[in-house]
Amino acid sequence: MRYRIKKHPKQIDFITDSAGTHSYHVGEAPDFRTIRMCHENGISSEGITARQFSKEDFGKFDLLLGMDKKHVAFMKEAATPQDHPKIHLFMEYAGLGKLDVPDPYYGEMEDFLQVYEMVSKGTESILDMITREIQQTSAAEE
Repeated sequence: MRYRIKKHPKQIDFITDSAGTHSYHVGEAPDFRTIRMCHENGISSEGITARQFSKEDFGKFDLLLGMDKKHVAFMKEAATPQDHPKIHLFMEYAGLGKLDVPDPYYGEMEDFLQVYEMVSKGTESILDMITREIQQTSAAEE
């Protein structure tokens, strides 16, 4: 997402982050296959380390996207009812269906490619949506 924001033709100024629902890999760099996939697509993974999702994220972010239905359920369970509208399934929010993005960790490189393609499509769709919303808000304020 960070890479796509930097490359987006419209200047978008917002904060993105990524977090796991569990602490298995906190502080670690991405899986070597993720690093390879990023490198092959011109995306830097430098400085990225895993962190665990926390309840404080509800106060930091306007939008929380789970990659699968279990992540969404996990976040909703941790959320107050007021925070539920911030939580969405990534692919569904992107307008690409109620699809889970599979975890490629126990798979092969092809699984990482599939996830990369899904996340790329979803990210582009979400960035376009956010850009339209910003433009509509700006136009309404003028």
